[in-house]
Amino acid sequence: MIQAWEATCATCSTLMNCSTLVALPLRSAFAVLATLGVLSAQGATLIVDQSQPSFTQTPDIATSGKSGQSFTTGVAGDLTAIRLVVEGKGFSGTEVFGSDFVLSLWSTAPAGTPTNNLLASGSVSRSELTLRDTAQWITVTFGTAYPQSPGEVLAFTIDEATAGADGFNGYGSAVTNAYAGGQMFFSFTASQPLVASSRDMAFETMVAVPEPAARPARPRWGRVPTRSRASAGQQWPACLPWRFGESDPL
Repeated sequence: MIQAWEATCATCSTLMNCSTLVALPLRSAFAVLATLGVLSAQGATLIVDQSQPSFTQTPDIATSGKSGQSFTTGVAGDLTAIRLVVEGKGFSGTEVFGSDFVLSLWSTAPAGTPTNNLLASGSVSRSELTLRDTAQWITVTFGTAYPQSPGEVLAFTIDEATAGADGFNGYGSAVTNAYAGGQMFFSFTASQPLVASSRDMAFETMVAVPEPAARPARPRWGRVPTRSRASAGQQWPACLPWRFGESDPL
């Protein structure tokens, strides 16, 4: 007789034949169970932390690289990306539209003004703007994630590579102070408070938060396959009721 397994195959009647698991080494069986969602993998879950999804217009921004948005973090985790609404634009009569741009993440002074402390950055090619004069959500992934803490006031700025006839972008924004944790700004002066604004960019911050360590699902009652009859050349038995800690019911 074999000892009871460390995980059940309670779902095998609909997902697989019991012999599929018994024919595998125990470690391989756990791998199969993981793909079926029976195990939760150790790692991180990517969530939306801060979000302001509404926009009524897509205005141009300053070419100085000092336009952007401030926001307040909500959870602890690795800030890996920021999503924006971007519209590739160009002069009438030209085929060129949109611009490459760099999004930079900064710490802020007590007044909410970006400092010279660069925390992370990521870039986007205008080739990702597939349709002219059409607003679309674009994900800007940082080269190195920033480990944020709850309650930090951060800011991101946008620096475009081209302007005018060479192509430029508009960025989705709302004019109704839709986000209470920060504000859009068209420019700023170091050490000076931001000019008060009722505008907010449309944005989402993507944060990786840790998951609990991997562990098997352990219900009180389960169903366990057995080798004994199959190894003797008999027909494979149906799964039998079994409680954790008990040996093979056959």
